[in-house]
Amino acid sequence: MTRQSGRIRLLQFVMVCALPILSVQPASTQSYADIVQRARSSVAFVLASTERGRNSGTAFVVNQEGLLITALHVVEAATELTVTFPGVPPHPGVVVAADVDADLAVLRVTRSGLPPLPIAPPETTRVGDEILVMGYPLASILGAYEVTVTRGIVSALRTDLGMIQVDAAMNPGVSGGPVVNARGEVIGVAVSGLRTGQQVNFAVPSTFLTIDPCISNGTMVSSHA
Repeated sequence: MTRQSGRIRLLQFVMVCALPILSVQPASTQSYADIVQRARSSVAFVLASTERGRNSGTAFVVNQEGLLITALHVVEAATELTVTFPGVPPHPGVVVAADVDADLAVLRVTRSGLPPLPIAPPETTRVGDEILVMGYPLASILGAYEVTVTRGIVSALRTDLGMIQVDAAMNPGVSGGPVVNARGEVIGVAVSGLRTGQQVNFAVPSTFLTIDPCISNGTMVSSHA
């Protein structure tokens, strides 16, 4: 199955299989500080215990009933998973859907009332747009579970890779974090960087997922099975 043919829109997934997103997409640009202030409570630290040790990453809320998006490589080998929001004790999490090709996973936590981040219409993302990347770089090493932010621009829309290329720094632990535009809308999910280059990093467009549009709690679903 090709990556494109297996995709469904993230907004369709959230609205069909869970409660609708209640947040309204901001219509105008905001200061960077305002964007971070609005989004930080929706960006979580993810700690995955595996048979070989621990992986850490980032996730963000897409539905008020406890659905989050993260990078699959952070959680795919997890035997135990916790999700920690700023100033809140850790919550157990479970992977409920995954897209191996896109390196994306959907998590569920047993907490309601979470503020979802607004998703940007894909056609509004342009080369040169200013962006912020939010996440928890090196948090498990530094022991600092605070949302951090890096700034950059959209360097390219890599249709050949199905990725958004950005020049904002992405350090280990940011994988799964939201890449947001100047209106505070999520345009992508941070997943990787080219370590042999300078500031060549990539995000999966967050409006697409290759997952079954209806998932059951606790069941990993792959459209490539």
